[in-house]
Amino acid sequence: MACISGNSLTPTDVTLVVVPVNMAAVATSLLFGCCVIQAYIYYSGFTKDRLIIKLMVAVVMILELIHLVCIVATMWFIAVTAYKNPMRLAVWPPGGIVVIPITAVTRFIVQSYFTFRFWKLTNAVLLPMLCMVLSLSPPGSALRSAG
Repeated sequence: MACISGNSLTPTDVTLVVVPVNMAAVATSLLFGCCVIQAYIYYSGFTKDRLIIKLMVAVVMILELIHLVCIVATMWFIAVTAYKNPMRLAVWPPGGIVVIPITAVTRFIVQSYFTFRFWKLTNAVLLPMLCMVLSLSPPGSALRSAG
């Protein structure tokens, strides 16, 4: 984040915050478009999948939409709302804080599904259990850092 010294932020400090957040908003928007295309292909091509899998895809899509909204709201706050008053950047906007647990939950759901598929395909127990333990670690640490 920007270096705050006294009561002023230099334009360089503000740029170090604004530019990465704008780039993140653009990248998130592009990746969300990819998710929408994947969901469309999934729902149109795999109509006979179990309901639980279809619901999981829907939940992931909803979480990704919330993620996109939070990133864009953070970008708006930083690039527009706080543009004339850089001291407002001393406190991170709520959208930027909400992104952390949303990302952790989405990551857990997706990694759990891949671990489940790995277990079903290999019929092994030890390696999928290790994968599940590893998939549980990052969301827990992300949620702890959000609080």
